[in-house]
Amino acid sequence: MRQARVDQFLALKQGNMSVRQYSLHFDSLARYTPSIVATIRDKIHRLIAGLSPELIQAYATAALQDSMDISRIQAFAQNIERGRHRHQGTERAEQGQRKRMSFPKSQEQSQGSYRT
Repeated sequence: MRQARVDQFLALKQGNMSVRQYSLHFDSLARYTPSIVATIRDKIHRLIAGLSPELIQAYATAALQDSMDISRIQAFAQNIERGRHRHQGTERAEQGQRKRMSFPKSQEQSQGSYRT
């Protein structure tokens, strides 16, 4: 069973999980791999390596700071993810607003025919 947990840890990727879910899963499996994550740097590197590709750059840069530990990198990752969700929500709302403000071609043509 222990080797199965090690294998799960080595194959762990964020995929469709939120950063929080990924972090919790990462932490639960990391305890089975003390030799793989022997130092805090090893643990941070492993955590970042499993993140979604579009997130890796931001986290890798943050991890270079000497004061960074695993809980800070996880909190940083969650904050970035929340910001992206807010940004995506704002974009969706703006797109919906633009769609409501513009008339489809068929309506513009029919309105034009009433004016003549």
